[in-house]
Amino acid sequence: MTFDILKILSYTVVVITILTMIFGVIAYYFYKLRERRRKLESANNSDQIQEKDKYLYFEEKEIL
Repeated sequence: MTFDILKILSYTVVVITILTMIFGVIAYYFYKLRERRRKLESANNSDQIQEKDKYLYFEEKEIL
């Protein structure tokens, strides 16, 4: 039984690449699902929350 390390490494790289693509598509799907749910919630709530939607990661603060 021969043991070809290059063949094993090449298959490993291919498998990891395919798994990365699959998990990337799943993560993108969850991101779009969350974005859609966020739009629906903001449409049902008041203007104050809609104002906060513009700043997804940061809050606007006034500097004196």
